[in-house]
Amino acid sequence: LAEPESLIKIHEKLGEYGQKLADTHHHYLPALYAPKAEKRYDVKWYEQDEIKVFQGDNRFWEALLFDELTPDMLAVCAVENDTILGMASVTRDCDKLWQIGVNVTEEGKGKGIGAYVTSLLKEQVMERGVVPFYSTVESHIKSQKVAFQAGFEPVMYELFSAAK
Repeated sequence: LAEPESLIKIHEKLGEYGQKLADTHHHYLPALYAPKAEKRYDVKWYEQDEIKVFQGDNRFWEALLFDELTPDMLAVCAVENDTILGMASVTRDCDKLWQIGVNVTEEGKGKGIGAYVTSLLKEQVMERGVVPFYSTVESHIKSQKVAFQAGFEPVMYELFSAAK
């Protein structure tokens, strides 16, 4: 279905309704046999009621939503000498399915921080009896790489339309 020929047909059909194909998101679930993350950096965990200290901190705009409908539940930061290198956080999309978001700071770029904190968070969420999932747009290759390195595998994709 994601072959170019199929996407063109979907786009053409949407045009009949004044819509166009706008975006494709990939969704990932934990791989069954992913290895556990090895400790590489110090980390700091933030429970739901502690996350508010980051409200207004623009470094974490993909990790934290501060949205009542999908509340931020848990976050983990990799730190080095009191400097945050990156953060992964989960939002509660429903009771048993939480979505991971991640940001890496300038100080953390190129160190594998995104995959590291995402992997740690995935493991912690699963220990709590919740299924973590990871999503990204098709064009964000770096984010897809984080998903794979953190022990996720693709399970589906989602198409979005918009008005022409």
